Amino acid sequence: MTRLAQGPGGTNEPRVEPVTRKILTRRDVLRAGVAGAAGLATAGLGAAPAVRAADPAFQLPGMGRPEDGMTYDDGPSSRIHRLGEPNRFSRRRDGVALRQQQIITEKERSGKDNGGVKGMYGGQHRGRHKNQPPPPDLGTIDNVLWGTGLYIGNEFLNWSDNTRANVFAQIANWGFWFASPKVGGYGSTWYGSDNQLRSWRDMCWNNGIGFAPFIYSIPSTYYRDAQICSEIANAVGIAIVDMEDEWAYYYNTMTQFGNVFRSYNPYDAICVTGYGDPITRFGRGVFPSQQLAAWADGYMPQWYYGVWTVYHQSGVTAAIDWADNECGQELGWNYPLCPNMSIYTNSGILPYGDISTGEEYAWNWGAPIIWWEYSNMNDTIAYYCLN
Repeated sequence: MTRLAQGPGGTNEPRVEPVTRKILTRRDVLRAGVAGAAGLATAGLGAAPAVRAADPAFQLPGMGRPEDGMTYDDGPSSRIHRLGEPNRFSRRRDGVALRQQQIITEKERSGKDNGGVKGMYGGQHRGRHKNQPPPPDLGTIDNVLWGTGLYIGNEFLNWSDNTRANVFAQIANWGFWFASPKVGGYGSTWYGSDNQLRSWRDMCWNNGIGFAPFIYSIPSTYYRDAQICSEIANAVGIAIVDMEDEWAYYYNTMTQFGNVFRSYNPYDAICVTGYGDPITRFGRGVFPSQQLAAWADGYMPQWYYGVWTVYHQSGVTAAIDWADNECGQELGWNYPLCPNMSIYTNSGILPYGDISTGEEYAWNWGAPIIWWEYSNMNDTIAYYCLN
């Protein structure tokens, strides 16, 4: 299949990728049983989460409070699409913006939250939050979002709208499929009105890219945060919410967040982004993963492998497989995951080849990918993120 890639010069050229090749991931090996476990031990990939315990503290530009400046954001699993269902490899880059427009137009015409799902599934909601079995695909998410996007962090707060428009144009010029700016959190928004939020969306759409903003949520502001996610989903068709350290042990509050959001938007897609190595970070079962999985359409684990010991010891794919295993244990082996990755190492920017390796390996999850982040992006890094 053909994937349009944009080189440093800005020229779109066809790029044929071997997307049908089978990559034996750690998850596949684990499913093979005892023999697989033995194979992992031989390969050195079955190490306990403690392999990362020696990682030095490292500050990444933050998804946390703006006043914190830099926060540590630590670092999703394979899904199979229905036969004949379109996926990221066979869909146009500008199709994300077009599809989002179609979804919102239909929502506003009908006055109902159908999330655009009606057109594909005949009105049948296939999500987990209706107590139905999990679907064998990422259809609820990639009905509105696909390809590779770029996060924008705390700097988005203090920009003028003119700067924001220029940044969205630059992201489009680099070749990303959508932009994911931070637009609020802690119970407040960075947009002054719904019209301003939609004006940011329109800036992206006018540049031929999708818009997938995120907020940072904490338990004490869960109710308003869920309402903000509803506002975002009403404007775009999907919401992304970052939930990290503050949510440890807050099982009931996680359920309540989902109840509030789904009371407003029973069908729109919502994804949670958070640690890519949740067991190492919190311990088994400390983060409310199962409560999250009951209402969120997918998890966007932050596979920021450049700061992990396993990456420095064994390379990109071993690091991703290690983190993927932790996500599988926490969220379930069939729960939709959408890889989030970072361009950073402990000491700067990843080697360009390791950026490309991460991007290409993440294609195997058949889901949207988002890179962290805009502030240190340039033509060369963007090229390797997308090629």
